[in-house]
Parts: sequence; C-alpha cells; structure tokens
Amino acid sequence: VDEWCNTLDDIKAFADAGAADYAQIKTPDLGGINNTIEAVLYARAKGMGCCLGGSGNETDQSARITAQIGLATRPSFLLSKPGFGGDEALMIQINEMLRTLALIEARARA
Repeated sequence: VDEWCNTLDDIKAFADAGAADYAQIKTPDLGGINNTIEAVLYARAKGMGCCLGGSGNETDQSARITAQIGLATRPSFLLSKPGFGGDEALMIQINEMLRTLALIEARARA
C-alpha cells in the first residue's frame, strides 16, 4: 500500500489486518524518525514487507539518516533519494552505509 497507508496508525492497522504484502513507509509523513523506526519494526514483526521511503525532494541529510535507519531496522527496500535520478541518490545511501559499517568495524577492533 502507498497512498492509503500514511501514518504510524495506518501502518499498524494494515499490518494487524494482514491487508497488504508491503507498505511504503514515508519518512516525512510519520512526523519523526522515532515513528519511522517503529513503523519498520512493527511491519517486520507482523510479517509485512516495507519500503523505507519518502520523497524525491528530500535532502541528502535526510537520505543519510534514512540509510542509518535502514541499517538498523532492515526494511525490505529503501527508496533512493534525494532526486528522481538513480545514481546520485543511490551513491549517497551506499556511501553512508559503508561509512557506518567501517566505523562499527573499527570500533570493534579497538
């Protein structure tokens, strides 16, 4: 579901009812990253797939935060953002994830 499932309560209701295989979790619509995180974890716990998404007009900072949330919560998919192309948005997310994983590895070795 996409346009019919916009709030944390909507996502929970669809997941509880088994009404969808996947939901797009739109980070700007949920009011805070705490709700975004809860939505992904709730959907996964209920067996509903999810796309951690948002909007193509978000910023690179938003994309990096979403990449961090994706690493922590493991949604089914991540929307590439910002922009409506693919390359730049995908590289922002991949670079952020690789940077984070390298920091985790370095701290584990220290």
